Amino acid sequence: MAERLQKLQQELSQDQQKTELEFTDEGRVGIIYLNAPKELNALSDQMRKELSQKINALSQNPIVKVIVLLSKVEKAFCAGANIKEFGGFTYQNQTLQDSMKQLDQALSECVKPIICGANGVIFGGGFEVALASDILILQEGSKLGLPETNIGIIPGMGGTIRLTKLVGQKLAMKIILSAQPITDQQALQYGIASDIFKKENFHEQVINQAKLIAQKSMFVLTAAKKSIQTADEMGTTQAKQMEKQLVNTLCILPGKKEGYEAFVNKRKPNFNDI
Repeated sequence: MAERLQKLQQELSQDQQKTELEFTDEGRVGIIYLNAPKELNALSDQMRKELSQKINALSQNPIVKVIVLLSKVEKAFCAGANIKEFGGFTYQNQTLQDSMKQLDQALSECVKPIICGANGVIFGGGFEVALASDILILQEGSKLGLPETNIGIIPGMGGTIRLTKLVGQKLAMKIILSAQPITDQQALQYGIASDIFKKENFHEQVINQAKLIAQKSMFVLTAAKKSIQTADEMGTTQAKQMEKQLVNTLCILPGKKEGYEAFVNKRKPNFNDI
């Protein structure tokens, strides 16, 4: 397994010196760091493409169970899109739109849980990435916003849809149309964030949460994620049918046997290779 982890890190870290992203792993957790301090991690066309590629690689890798997104920039998780590129953002010029679509698709189609640990400024595309994650943990004092209407556009990476599903139409209207940021406490109250952690050891706390989840069976994690997503996308009857199918499938897999035997024998289950 050590050799496979090393190979994964080499693949994802290729040409890392030239990119605005960094990668590391801790056990079964793959961690992607945004690190473009001068731009406050503004999502350039290139960064969106690289982030898409790394998420896709981790989603397909048999070792990693949980993906974590973090920032190495103290003041910001992501300040939004790189505004300098917007001069070329037209209907005819598909380049920027393509990279937005690629990132949205990578986040949407990832079969593994994605935990976003976001700090400081979380605006525009950064907020949209946070909304697309499965679990959003905020650093105390963070601010989130979708300021796109201030520059003559609207969120274009799923932000209007995901925010509306989370908070409802009325509140989504207020947040998007006013372009005013919300606080970490408001995000927690509205159901956008799951937790708020203190600034001290923030990364460590987020990674520890990911490690806790990564102790579970890979099949259980992907099945649970699929079932939860189905609840939001399908009607209740269809969602229940999907849930039943997933439970039936899990019952014949090794993880169920290991979990049952561990419970009966009063020991901790070992899902490392399951």
